[in-house]
Amino acid sequence: MNDNQKLLFYSNAILKDGDFHDELAPAVVGYADLLFSITNIDGNLAAHRSHIETANGNAIGTFWAARCVMEIFRTQRFVKSLAAAINDVKDTKPEEAVHVLYAGTGPFAALALPIMATHLPADVQFTLLEINPESYSMLKVVLEKFNFNTFVSGIELTDATIWKIENQHFDIVLSETMDRALLKEPQVSIMLHIASQLKNETPIFIPEEIVVSLSARRQKEADKKHLINLISFNRDYMFDLIRKSEKGQWDFEEISVSFNADDKLYFETEITVYKDYKLIGNDSSLNFSTPIKLDKAKDNLTFRYTNVSTPGFHFQ
Repeated sequence: MNDNQKLLFYSNAILKDGDFHDELAPAVVGYADLLFSITNIDGNLAAHRSHIETANGNAIGTFWAARCVMEIFRTQRFVKSLAAAINDVKDTKPEEAVHVLYAGTGPFAALALPIMATHLPADVQFTLLEINPESYSMLKVVLEKFNFNTFVSGIELTDATIWKIENQHFDIVLSETMDRALLKEPQVSIMLHIASQLKNETPIFIPEEIVVSLSARRQKEADKKHLINLISFNRDYMFDLIRKSEKGQWDFEEISVSFNADDKLYFETEITVYKDYKLIGNDSSLNFSTPIKLDKAKDNLTFRYTNVSTPGFHFQ
């Protein structure tokens, strides 16, 4: 098989009906290997490992962004979510191309390639944004390699947290620029910035919802107990925050919570990518519990999210 045939083979397996099946893991591994071989990403090179620090968090280095593709359920559920969302939009306007804004593509635009491999340019068009020059250069190589430039209505080397929408219409806004518990990376800032520029538009946002909650584990107990949701970052949350905030100065709410002083606290993350496609439990590294370090025992804290400098929950 040539590279385009391999991509189509892996894409069909990733998009196959059902959740886990025998073809899935080999397809995701093969997909990642194919993309690494085309771009020659080297984890030993500083230029491929270095993050870019922005005013709203780290844009992770090329190597680290590429490695995300290897997470089986993470890749599958985002790709299938995008395909499902495209189908839903097509149902409402069958004669027009669906326009997807993909902010933070990494070196592969890995969530878009299986769509390009299984659709026609007349069906779907992408605007691609990437901040890292190394990743941007590799992305152009990948698109050229597969002859996918006909799917691209725009591609820019830019910071998506400040990028201006210029008379474009988007049916779907896709960004997978997050770490667990919405720490460090600019997912929140990107989505809020894009949403704040929309005028009477109601695109589909992927992921649809990110819930970060607080859990506690008592000493000598195996199970953790859910305490409270700290944020449910979804369409309603975004537009409510936009209405009550000055643009770019987002007024995240404070949330107070009480617990036992000997509890060990954790951030938990659950993601609804789109409709029934979810990432929960230990489905991906985005869902891993994140322990909270306290300098001394406490029995109450106030949490507030910040998207500035180093994103995450501040507590006191």
